[in-house]
Amino acid sequence: MDARNDAREWEKERHEQQGLQFQNDSVSWDFRESPQSVPSMTRFANSSTEHEYASKSPILVDHLDPLDVDILNQRHAFDLPSQAVCDVLVDVFFKWIAPVLPVINRHDFMRRYRNPQDPPSILLLQAVLMVASRFHHDAQSTGNGVISPRIFYKKVKALYDAGYEGDPTTVLQAVVLLGVYWDGPDDLTESGIFYWSRLGIALAQEHGLHQSESYVTLSATKRRVWKRIWWTLYTRDRSVAAAFGRPLHINSEDCTVEDLRESDFIEYDENDSVTDRTAALFFMQSTEDSRMKGAAQCELGLNDWLVSCPSELQWRQSRHNFWSAILYSTFYTIVCQLHLLQTPDSSKEAQSSAFHAATSIVSILETLQSRGELKYTPSFIICHAVVSFVTLRSQMEASIPSLLHAIRQNLEANLDMLQFERKLSVAAEKCRKRARGEENDDSTPSRSSARFKRPKATERHKMTSNNPVALVVGASRGIGRQIAIDLAKNGYKVVVAAKTTSDAYATVPFPPDPNSSQSTINTVEREIKESGGEAFALPVDVRDVKQVENLVHEAVRLAGRLDVLVYNSGAIWWSSVANTPTKRFQLMQRVNPEGLYASVQAALPYFEKNGWKGRIIVVSPPIYSRFFRGKTAYAMGKVGMSVLTKGLAMDFVRQGAKDMAITSIWPAVSIESAATEATTNEDPSRKADLRKPTIFSDAILGILNNPTDIVNGQLVLDEDFLRDHCGVSDFSKYAVVPGSQPRRIMPKELPVLEVAEQDDEGMRVDSTKLRKAKL
Repeated sequence: MDARNDAREWEKERHEQQGLQFQNDSVSWDFRESPQSVPSMTRFANSSTEHEYASKSPILVDHLDPLDVDILNQRHAFDLPSQAVCDVLVDVFFKWIAPVLPVINRHDFMRRYRNPQDPPSILLLQAVLMVASRFHHDAQSTGNGVISPRIFYKKVKALYDAGYEGDPTTVLQAVVLLGVYWDGPDDLTESGIFYWSRLGIALAQEHGLHQSESYVTLSATKRRVWKRIWWTLYTRDRSVAAAFGRPLHINSEDCTVEDLRESDFIEYDENDSVTDRTAALFFMQSTEDSRMKGAAQCELGLNDWLVSCPSELQWRQSRHNFWSAILYSTFYTIVCQLHLLQTPDSSKEAQSSAFHAATSIVSILETLQSRGELKYTPSFIICHAVVSFVTLRSQMEASIPSLLHAIRQNLEANLDMLQFERKLSVAAEKCRKRARGEENDDSTPSRSSARFKRPKATERHKMTSNNPVALVVGASRGIGRQIAIDLAKNGYKVVVAAKTTSDAYATVPFPPDPNSSQSTINTVEREIKESGGEAFALPVDVRDVKQVENLVHEAVRLAGRLDVLVYNSGAIWWSSVANTPTKRFQLMQRVNPEGLYASVQAALPYFEKNGWKGRIIVVSPPIYSRFFRGKTAYAMGKVGMSVLTKGLAMDFVRQGAKDMAITSIWPAVSIESAATEATTNEDPSRKADLRKPTIFSDAILGILNNPTDIVNGQLVLDEDFLRDHCGVSDFSKYAVVPGSQPRRIMPKELPVLEVAEQDDEGMRVDSTKLRKAKL
């Protein structure tokens, strides 16, 4: 214990000495090196790319656990490219990206960027470099190695996951920029734009960015930044929803923040002018695009938008402007989408209008390419090209012969644009292949190379079957994975939820080791589907209540109902009170009891809609004294989960919900999982004391098949329940090592918690009624 404390003090002392660092071939700085004094920013005579970016103001890591710091170091989260490359990338960001994502005050950022004594947040700086690296292709190969968005993305995500940054505005800015990272047209996972868009909205709403009253006490500078962040999230929500056919997450009726004005783009003080008026007008006009709802209103709104568009933003090939080109490409894409919604019943006039819009997009793309600007366009320009292509292809069967030759010509030009863009983006290459028919959506994907595909309309319809629906939270690997798979085998439509995501069809080998980090909600979803089952994969961080609420809502929207909720998510730290940091304790509380409570709260209204018919399964232990020993902090959360099981079960009984039940379940014998691998890798003989996770999933199926009055409010052990209520007597098939007799870790007899006066509540207080009475 003394050695551990000494190590922490050493780490703390070293962290206080360190600032940000530019990296080069011969000079690097890492927390794992021996402590030394940090010099001020120095330019070496030998190389203009060798810099150290250090500061008297340290990188703040004192609030992080040493384990988190070690992970950040392994991700090289504090390493930067050379200053020369950083300077170029920052310039690219503010020239080509900030007008589309105006979430950063350039004056404030650059003031800190140039000041080694007060540098910008490393989270925000890495996010800026991540976004800019896709647009600056000269930086792809430097003396510092390959500079790619993927590398920066891993750094930014690691910093975000560690909770490094404490300032809410900075976190929001970084999340918005993370939403620009796009790995391909099928990337809807935690690495994808849909995930980060939804997360950014939830964080912004938590801090009140959507409500005007939240701005009253803010400084003028912060008020401008907040408005720009909110309206950026608003437009991203609309554009992402349109591109991927997903629901909107922002309800305009809940948004009371005022519209953007030119003055919101002032960077310094009230007497200053807008830095780039065209860029400001571009974004303000973009927000107007996002406000139109419904096809009919959108059609009328587009005409109004076109008439009211400022002259500076009106695009003509003869007077090309980059931002007006992007704006009009967006406009014509919406026109095409409206036409596609009406196909095949659209009129000849509508077909001609759609043809004009699609060819205008092609013309804009050709102009951008000829001027060398196509590589700087936002990633959504790929969607514009695809929509244009689909529109033109749909008109190949049109009854207007005079258009056919022109359609063929523009189709070829469109494919040429995608051919050019494929050099710049993996997403563009995927779109190009699909457009040419080189990637067959109907074929069975290769396990080694095929990528995850969005369900087709027929598949989505199939998923609305009448099978019961189970939402399994914490189902990416181990026990949770087995629960999801076995529920699907037994006729359940399963929503697989957890934080860990991946590209399931790029996972090799497949299926992955169920206890490894390669096993994610996406690979579990694929396993279920390839076995003939029904599944959806939805990412969630259970520490975020808004994400949990959205998860349950989205699960019901996709699956049509909710019959079973299984909460398996868990954070674990087994140690004494003295050796359990408060941060680790808080993490376990947020994931274990708080995540469960949020999930149950979000699910109860849907169970009520079902007529109070459903089941809740909680992975938590029976309550007994020995469980607390050596893991008090962990036990506090887990026992709290079991208390919720007991209490909610009483609520069900009290309100007469005879078809509802909540049950806690815990293993009687240790189950093979990622948590046990550390010990079995050191001593393989310990596998003899392990059982397969199938015993746990079998017990859960047994609970679901038993009457509610048998299981409601019970804290059961898997082996005991299978023996007492399912008629299982031979447990040898569950042993990891055939023929072994695993040691039981739980007591054979547990204390009875009920008291003689169990139903004698006296005058029960209901705070809800008391609060209403006061109001």
